Amino acid sequence: MEIWIPYGDTEVRVGIRSENLMGLAEPRLLEPVVDLRSEISNALSNPQRMKPLAETIGRDDQVVVAVDLPPNQLSSRFIDNLILELRNLAENITVLWRGSEGRGQFNTESSGESGNDVRILSDSNREYVSLNENLGNKELKVSKEFAEASFRILVSQIGLDPVWGYTGGKTALLSVFEEVGRTEFYRAAVRSYVEKTSFQASDAMNRLNSLVSSLRVNFMLNVVTSPVGDVARVFAGDCESSVADGANYVDEVYRLGLDKASEIVIIGAGGRPCDYTLYSSLDSVLMNRGIVKKDGAIILVAECIGGHGNDVFRQMMSGGVDPKQIRSMLKKDFSVGAEKACLLTTLLEELRVYLVSVMPDYYAKNVFRLKTARTVDDALQSALRILGKDSGITVVPRGSITQTSIRPIT
Repeated sequence: MEIWIPYGDTEVRVGIRSENLMGLAEPRLLEPVVDLRSEISNALSNPQRMKPLAETIGRDDQVVVAVDLPPNQLSSRFIDNLILELRNLAENITVLWRGSEGRGQFNTESSGESGNDVRILSDSNREYVSLNENLGNKELKVSKEFAEASFRILVSQIGLDPVWGYTGGKTALLSVFEEVGRTEFYRAAVRSYVEKTSFQASDAMNRLNSLVSSLRVNFMLNVVTSPVGDVARVFAGDCESSVADGANYVDEVYRLGLDKASEIVIIGAGGRPCDYTLYSSLDSVLMNRGIVKKDGAIILVAECIGGHGNDVFRQMMSGGVDPKQIRSMLKKDFSVGAEKACLLTTLLEELRVYLVSVMPDYYAKNVFRLKTARTVDDALQSALRILGKDSGITVVPRGSITQTSIRPIT
Protein backbone atom coordinates (compact mmCIF):
# COMPACT_ATOMS: atom_id res chain seq x y z
CA MET A 1 0.00 0.00 0.00
CA GLU A 2 1.29 3.47 -0.91
CA ILE A 3 0.83 6.36 1.53
CA TRP A 4 1.82 9.93 0.71
CA ILE A 5 3.15 12.21 3.44
CA PRO A 6 3.45 16.04 3.23
CA TYR A 7 7.09 17.11 3.01
CA GLY A 8 8.08 20.74 2.58
CA ASP A 9 6.06 22.01 -0.37
CA THR A 10 5.56 18.54 -1.82
CA GLU A 11 4.87 14.95 -0.70
CA VAL A 12 6.92 11.79 -0.29
CA ARG A 13 5.70 8.20 -0.46
CA VAL A 14 6.13 5.15 1.68
CA GLY A 15 5.18 1.61 0.75
CA ILE A 16 3.75 -0.59 3.52
CA ARG A 17 2.50 -4.16 3.38
CA SER A 18 -1.21 -4.28 4.23
CA GLU A 19 -0.59 -6.95 6.87
CA ASN A 20 1.79 -4.56 8.70
CA LEU A 21 -0.41 -1.47 8.55
CA MET A 22 -2.25 -1.01 11.84
CA GLY A 23 -3.55 2.50 11.32
CA LEU A 24 -3.58 5.61 9.16
CA ALA A 25 -4.34 8.55 11.46
CA GLU A 26 -5.51 11.30 9.16
CA PRO A 27 -8.11 13.98 9.94
CA ARG A 28 -11.19 14.15 7.76
CA LEU A 29 -11.35 16.70 4.98
CA LEU A 30 -13.22 19.91 5.74
CA GLU A 31 -14.98 22.09 3.21
CA PRO A 32 -13.43 25.56 3.08
CA VAL A 33 -15.47 28.71 3.68
CA VAL A 34 -16.55 30.00 0.25
CA ASP A 35 -17.18 33.68 1.14
CA LEU A 36 -14.84 34.72 3.95
CA ARG A 37 -16.38 38.15 4.53
CA SER A 38 -19.90 36.70 4.75
CA GLU A 39 -18.66 34.10 7.24
CA ILE A 40 -17.12 36.83 9.41
CA SER A 41 -20.22 39.01 9.13
CA ASN A 42 -22.43 36.11 10.17
CA ALA A 43 -20.14 35.34 13.14
CA LEU A 44 -20.33 38.96 14.35
CA SER A 45 -24.11 39.06 13.92
CA ASN A 46 -24.77 35.67 15.52
CA PRO A 47 -22.24 35.10 18.29
CA GLN A 48 -22.72 32.23 20.72
CA ARG A 49 -24.60 33.06 23.91
CA MET A 50 -24.37 36.85 23.63
CA LYS A 51 -25.96 39.73 21.72
CA PRO A 52 -24.79 40.63 18.19
CA LEU A 53 -21.60 42.68 18.20
CA ALA A 54 -23.48 45.67 16.75
CA GLU A 55 -25.53 45.81 19.97
CA THR A 56 -22.57 45.64 22.34
CA ILE A 57 -19.99 47.90 20.70
CA GLY A 58 -20.31 51.68 20.59
CA ARG A 59 -19.52 53.93 17.65
CA ASP A 60 -17.13 55.98 19.82
CA ASP A 61 -15.47 53.01 21.51
CA GLN A 62 -11.69 52.77 21.38
CA VAL A 63 -11.59 49.29 19.83
CA VAL A 64 -8.44 47.19 20.00
CA VAL A 65 -8.23 43.89 18.14
CA ALA A 66 -5.45 41.59 19.41
CA VAL A 67 -4.56 39.06 16.74
CA ASP A 68 -2.91 35.69 17.35
CA LEU A 69 -2.79 34.29 13.83
CA PRO A 70 0.15 32.96 11.80
CA PRO A 71 1.73 35.58 9.49
CA ASN A 72 0.46 34.30 6.15
CA GLN A 73 -1.80 35.40 3.29
CA LEU A 74 -4.87 33.67 4.66
CA SER A 75 -4.52 35.49 7.98
CA SER A 76 -4.07 38.82 6.18
CA ARG A 77 -7.25 38.22 4.18
CA PHE A 78 -9.12 37.33 7.36
CA ILE A 79 -7.99 40.48 9.17
CA ASP A 80 -8.70 42.71 6.16
CA ASN A 81 -12.27 41.39 5.94
CA LEU A 82 -12.74 41.66 9.70
CA ILE A 83 -11.60 45.30 9.60
CA LEU A 84 -14.10 46.07 6.84
CA GLU A 85 -16.89 44.71 9.04
CA LEU A 86 -15.70 46.46 12.19
CA ARG A 87 -15.47 49.83 10.45
CA ASN A 88 -19.25 49.68 10.02
CA LEU A 89 -19.55 49.57 13.82
CA ALA A 90 -16.79 51.78 15.25
CA GLU A 91 -14.64 54.76 14.25
CA ASN A 92 -11.46 54.14 16.26
CA ILE A 93 -9.84 50.76 15.63
CA THR A 94 -6.32 49.55 16.37
CA VAL A 95 -5.07 46.09 15.44
CA LEU A 96 -2.25 44.50 17.47
CA TRP A 97 -0.65 41.77 15.39
CA ARG A 98 2.83 40.38 15.96
CA GLY A 99 2.89 39.08 12.36
CA SER A 100 2.09 42.46 10.78
CA GLU A 101 5.62 43.88 10.31
CA GLY A 102 5.59 46.40 7.48
CA ARG A 103 1.81 46.64 7.10
CA GLY A 104 1.43 50.04 8.78
CA GLN A 105 -2.19 51.13 8.23
CA PHE A 106 -5.18 49.46 6.63
CA ASN A 107 -5.70 51.38 3.40
CA THR A 108 -9.37 52.32 3.10
CA GLU A 109 -8.94 53.70 -0.41
CA SER A 110 -7.75 50.38 -1.80
CA SER A 111 -10.69 48.64 -0.09
CA GLY A 112 -13.15 50.72 -2.11
CA GLU A 113 -14.97 51.83 1.06
CA SER A 114 -14.93 55.13 2.92
CA GLY A 115 -13.94 55.58 6.56
CA ASN A 116 -11.00 56.24 8.82
CA ASP A 117 -7.71 54.42 8.49
CA VAL A 118 -7.07 51.62 10.95
CA ARG A 119 -3.75 51.39 12.77
CA ILE A 120 -1.98 48.02 12.65
CA LEU A 121 0.80 47.70 15.23
CA SER A 122 3.42 44.96 15.37
CA ASP A 123 5.62 44.20 18.39
CA SER A 124 8.27 46.72 17.36
CA ASN A 125 6.05 49.83 17.55
CA ARG A 126 4.09 49.26 20.77
CA GLU A 127 4.33 50.78 24.23
CA TYR A 128 3.82 48.57 27.29
CA VAL A 129 2.37 49.35 30.71
CA SER A 130 2.61 47.38 33.93
CA LEU A 131 -0.28 45.29 35.26
CA ASN A 132 1.23 45.60 38.74
CA GLU A 133 1.39 41.82 38.79
CA ASN A 134 4.26 39.35 38.61
CA LEU A 135 4.60 35.84 37.22
CA GLY A 136 7.54 34.15 38.86
CA ASN A 137 9.94 37.03 39.37
CA LYS A 138 8.98 38.83 36.15
CA GLU A 139 6.77 41.91 36.01
CA LEU A 140 3.84 41.49 33.62
CA LYS A 141 3.35 44.27 31.08
CA VAL A 142 0.74 44.57 28.34
CA SER A 143 0.32 46.78 25.31
CA LYS A 144 -0.71 50.27 26.34
CA GLU A 145 -3.29 50.35 23.54
CA PHE A 146 -4.90 47.16 24.83
CA ALA A 147 -4.88 48.32 28.45
CA GLU A 148 -6.51 51.67 27.58
CA ALA A 149 -9.10 50.30 25.10
CA SER A 150 -12.80 50.55 25.92
CA PHE A 151 -13.65 47.48 23.81
CA ARG A 152 -11.25 44.55 23.44
CA ILE A 153 -11.46 41.79 20.83
CA LEU A 154 -9.25 38.68 20.59
CA VAL A 155 -8.75 36.81 17.32
CA SER A 156 -7.03 33.44 17.25
CA GLN A 157 -6.66 30.16 15.38
CA ILE A 158 -7.60 27.15 17.48
CA GLY A 159 -5.71 23.91 16.96
CA LEU A 160 -4.03 21.28 19.07
CA ASP A 161 -0.84 22.10 20.93
CA PRO A 162 1.49 19.79 22.87
CA VAL A 163 2.15 22.33 25.65
CA TRP A 164 -1.06 24.30 26.12
CA GLY A 165 -3.51 21.67 24.89
CA TYR A 166 -4.75 24.09 22.23
CA THR A 167 -3.22 26.87 20.18
CA GLY A 168 -5.16 30.10 20.22
CA GLY A 169 -8.15 30.42 22.49
CA LYS A 170 -7.29 32.21 25.72
CA THR A 171 -3.56 31.87 25.04
CA ALA A 172 -4.17 34.52 22.35
CA LEU A 173 -4.09 37.01 25.21
CA LEU A 174 -0.33 36.42 25.42
CA SER A 175 0.02 38.27 22.11
CA VAL A 176 -0.55 41.59 23.94
CA PHE A 177 2.14 40.90 26.55
CA GLU A 178 5.72 42.06 26.44
CA GLU A 179 8.09 39.32 25.24
CA VAL A 180 9.46 38.62 28.72
CA GLY A 181 5.93 37.97 29.96
CA ARG A 182 5.13 35.60 27.12
CA THR A 183 8.31 33.66 27.83
CA GLU A 184 7.49 33.46 31.54
CA PHE A 185 4.04 32.01 30.81
CA TYR A 186 5.60 29.44 28.49
CA ARG A 187 8.16 28.56 31.16
CA ALA A 188 5.33 28.02 33.65
CA ALA A 189 3.55 25.79 31.14
CA VAL A 190 6.54 23.53 30.48
CA ARG A 191 7.55 23.30 34.14
CA SER A 192 5.26 20.29 34.56
CA TYR A 193 7.12 18.47 31.78
CA VAL A 194 10.43 19.13 33.50
CA GLU A 195 9.08 17.79 36.80
CA LYS A 196 6.61 15.10 35.66
CA THR A 197 7.61 14.33 32.03
CA SER A 198 4.09 15.29 30.97
CA PHE A 199 2.63 18.62 29.92
CA GLN A 200 -0.15 19.94 32.14
CA ALA A 201 -0.39 23.69 31.70
CA SER A 202 -3.21 24.07 34.25
CA ASP A 203 -1.42 26.54 36.54
CA ALA A 204 -0.48 28.85 33.67
CA MET A 205 -3.98 28.51 32.16
CA ASN A 206 -5.61 29.39 35.49
CA ARG A 207 -3.56 32.56 35.58
CA LEU A 208 -4.55 33.37 31.99
CA ASN A 209 -8.23 32.80 32.81
CA SER A 210 -7.91 35.34 35.59
CA LEU A 211 -6.25 37.87 33.29
CA VAL A 212 -8.94 37.43 30.60
CA SER A 213 -11.47 38.49 33.23
CA SER A 214 -9.44 41.31 34.78
CA LEU A 215 -8.51 42.81 31.40
CA ARG A 216 -12.17 42.58 30.32
CA VAL A 217 -11.95 40.88 26.95
CA ASN A 218 -15.33 41.76 25.41
CA PHE A 219 -15.50 39.56 22.31
CA MET A 220 -13.57 36.75 20.66
CA LEU A 221 -13.27 35.19 17.20
CA ASN A 222 -11.73 31.73 16.90
CA VAL A 223 -10.80 30.31 13.50
CA VAL A 224 -10.49 26.60 12.76
CA THR A 225 -8.67 25.65 9.57
CA SER A 226 -8.88 22.54 7.41
CA PRO A 227 -5.95 20.08 7.19
CA VAL A 228 -4.74 21.95 4.09
CA GLY A 229 -4.95 25.36 5.77
CA ASP A 230 -8.23 26.88 4.53
CA VAL A 231 -10.68 28.56 6.91
CA ALA A 232 -13.31 25.93 7.76
CA ARG A 233 -15.25 27.50 10.64
CA VAL A 234 -15.35 30.73 12.64
CA PHE A 235 -16.62 30.64 16.23
CA ALA A 236 -17.57 33.96 17.84
CA GLY A 237 -18.88 35.15 21.18
CA ASP A 238 -17.57 35.60 24.69
CA CYS A 239 -14.23 33.96 25.50
CA GLU A 240 -15.65 30.97 27.35
CA SER A 241 -18.25 30.03 24.74
CA SER A 242 -16.25 30.66 21.57
CA VAL A 243 -13.18 28.83 22.91
CA ALA A 244 -15.23 25.85 24.11
CA ASP A 245 -17.11 25.58 20.80
CA GLY A 246 -13.91 25.88 18.76
CA ALA A 247 -12.06 23.36 20.92
CA ASN A 248 -14.91 20.85 20.69
CA TYR A 249 -14.88 21.12 16.90
CA VAL A 250 -11.09 20.70 16.80
CA ASP A 251 -11.40 17.60 18.99
CA GLU A 252 -13.95 16.07 16.61
CA VAL A 253 -11.68 16.55 13.60
CA TYR A 254 -8.09 16.32 14.87
CA ARG A 255 -8.09 14.03 17.93
CA LEU A 256 -7.96 10.45 16.68
CA GLY A 257 -8.17 7.24 18.67
CA LEU A 258 -6.42 3.99 17.73
CA ASP A 259 -7.06 0.48 19.02
CA LYS A 260 -3.45 -0.54 19.62
CA ALA A 261 0.07 0.85 19.87
CA SER A 262 2.52 -0.02 17.09
CA GLU A 263 6.17 -1.02 17.03
CA ILE A 264 6.82 1.57 14.31
CA VAL A 265 5.12 4.95 13.94
CA ILE A 266 5.80 7.11 10.90
CA ILE A 267 5.05 10.75 11.73
CA GLY A 268 4.95 13.48 9.13
CA ALA A 269 5.28 16.96 10.62
CA GLY A 270 2.77 18.08 8.01
CA GLY A 271 4.79 19.93 5.41
CA ARG A 272 5.72 23.58 5.41
CA PRO A 273 5.62 25.61 7.64
CA CYS A 274 5.33 22.86 10.27
CA ASP A 275 8.43 20.98 9.07
CA TYR A 276 10.58 24.04 8.32
CA THR A 277 12.96 23.27 11.21
CA LEU A 278 13.71 20.29 13.40
CA TYR A 279 12.68 22.35 16.43
CA SER A 280 9.16 22.97 15.08
CA SER A 281 8.85 19.44 13.66
CA LEU A 282 9.28 17.86 17.10
CA ASP A 283 5.81 19.13 18.05
CA SER A 284 4.41 16.38 15.83
CA VAL A 285 6.33 13.78 17.85
CA LEU A 286 5.12 15.24 21.14
CA MET A 287 1.54 14.99 19.89
CA ASN A 288 1.80 11.35 18.82
CA ARG A 289 4.51 9.56 20.77
CA GLY A 290 1.92 7.80 22.94
CA ILE A 291 0.98 5.34 20.19
CA VAL A 292 4.42 3.73 19.79
CA LYS A 293 5.32 0.68 21.85
CA LYS A 294 8.17 0.66 24.32
CA ASP A 295 11.53 0.09 22.57
CA GLY A 296 9.83 0.79 19.24
CA ALA A 297 10.75 3.28 16.53
CA ILE A 298 9.57 6.69 15.38
CA ILE A 299 10.31 7.81 11.84
CA LEU A 300 10.00 11.60 11.63
CA VAL A 301 9.37 12.85 8.10
CA ALA A 302 10.26 16.55 8.07
CA GLU A 303 12.12 18.50 5.40
CA CYS A 304 13.92 20.79 7.92
CA ILE A 305 15.08 23.09 5.15
CA GLY A 306 15.53 25.78 7.82
CA GLY A 307 17.93 23.58 9.80
CA HIS A 308 17.70 22.98 13.54
CA GLY A 309 15.75 26.19 14.16
CA ASN A 310 16.66 27.16 17.74
CA ASP A 311 20.19 27.82 18.98
CA VAL A 312 19.49 26.90 22.61
CA PHE A 313 18.11 23.57 21.40
CA ARG A 314 21.28 22.94 19.36
CA GLN A 315 23.61 24.00 22.16
CA MET A 316 21.89 21.71 24.65
CA MET A 317 22.05 18.74 22.29
CA SER A 318 25.66 19.34 21.27
CA GLY A 319 26.68 19.42 24.94
CA GLY A 320 26.03 15.70 25.29
CA VAL A 321 23.90 16.07 28.43
CA ASP A 322 21.23 13.56 29.47
CA PRO A 323 17.55 14.32 30.28
CA LYS A 324 18.13 14.51 34.06
CA GLN A 325 20.87 17.10 33.61
CA ILE A 326 18.68 19.17 31.26
CA ARG A 327 15.74 19.04 33.70
CA SER A 328 18.03 20.24 36.48
CA MET A 329 19.27 23.12 34.31
CA LEU A 330 15.72 24.03 33.27
CA LYS A 331 14.61 24.37 36.87
CA LYS A 332 17.42 26.84 37.55
CA ASP A 333 17.53 28.84 34.33
CA PHE A 334 14.81 28.29 31.73
CA SER A 335 15.50 29.16 28.09
CA VAL A 336 13.10 28.48 25.23
CA GLY A 337 14.55 25.59 23.25
CA ALA A 338 15.84 23.63 26.20
CA GLU A 339 12.46 21.90 26.60
CA LYS A 340 12.80 20.34 23.14
CA ALA A 341 16.29 19.10 24.02
CA CYS A 342 14.76 17.53 27.12
CA LEU A 343 12.08 15.86 24.99
CA LEU A 344 14.51 14.56 22.37
CA THR A 345 17.06 13.18 24.82
CA THR A 346 14.25 11.41 26.69
CA LEU A 347 12.96 9.91 23.44
CA LEU A 348 16.41 8.73 22.45
CA GLU A 349 16.70 6.78 25.70
CA GLU A 350 13.36 5.04 25.09
CA LEU A 351 13.02 4.64 21.30
CA ARG A 352 14.83 4.51 18.00
CA VAL A 353 14.27 7.85 16.28
CA TYR A 354 14.85 8.20 12.54
CA LEU A 355 14.82 11.46 10.60
CA VAL A 356 14.04 11.77 6.90
CA SER A 357 15.02 15.32 5.95
CA VAL A 358 17.46 17.48 3.98
CA MET A 359 19.44 18.25 7.14
CA PRO A 360 23.11 17.29 6.74
CA ASP A 361 24.05 14.05 8.51
CA TYR A 362 26.70 15.90 10.48
CA TYR A 363 24.00 17.74 12.44
CA ALA A 364 21.29 15.07 12.44
CA LYS A 365 23.63 12.28 13.60
CA ASN A 366 26.42 13.99 15.50
CA VAL A 367 24.57 16.85 17.19
CA PHE A 368 21.00 15.56 17.53
CA ARG A 369 21.93 11.84 17.69
CA LEU A 370 19.24 10.77 15.23
CA LYS A 371 19.35 7.90 12.79
CA THR A 372 19.03 9.19 9.26
CA ALA A 373 17.68 7.84 5.99
CA ARG A 374 17.45 9.24 2.50
CA THR A 375 13.83 8.10 2.00
CA VAL A 376 10.95 7.01 4.21
CA ASP A 377 11.18 3.53 2.66
CA ASP A 378 14.86 3.30 3.65
CA ALA A 379 14.09 4.30 7.24
CA LEU A 380 11.21 1.82 7.42
CA GLN A 381 13.29 -1.07 6.10
CA SER A 382 16.02 -0.28 8.65
CA ALA A 383 13.47 -0.30 11.48
CA LEU A 384 11.89 -3.55 10.23
CA ARG A 385 15.27 -5.28 10.13
CA ILE A 386 15.80 -4.49 13.81
CA LEU A 387 12.25 -4.83 15.17
CA GLY A 388 11.09 -7.66 12.93
CA LYS A 389 9.41 -7.88 9.53
CA ASP A 390 6.00 -8.46 11.13
CA SER A 391 6.10 -5.25 13.18
CA GLY A 392 2.91 -3.21 13.26
CA ILE A 393 3.10 0.20 11.56
CA THR A 394 0.97 3.31 12.07
CA VAL A 395 1.25 6.41 9.87
CA VAL A 396 0.36 9.94 11.00
CA PRO A 397 0.85 12.13 7.88
CA ARG A 398 0.04 15.49 9.53
CA GLY A 399 1.38 15.05 13.03
CA SER A 400 1.63 18.73 13.97
CA ILE A 401 -2.16 19.20 13.74
CA THR A 402 -3.22 15.66 14.70
CA GLN A 403 -3.15 14.15 18.17
CA THR A 404 -3.47 10.40 18.51
CA SER A 405 -4.09 8.20 21.53
CA ILE A 406 -4.93 4.59 22.31
CA ARG A 407 -8.63 4.08 22.99
CA PRO A 408 -9.37 2.66 26.44
CA ILE A 409 -10.45 -0.98 26.49
CA THR A 410 -14.16 -1.24 27.25
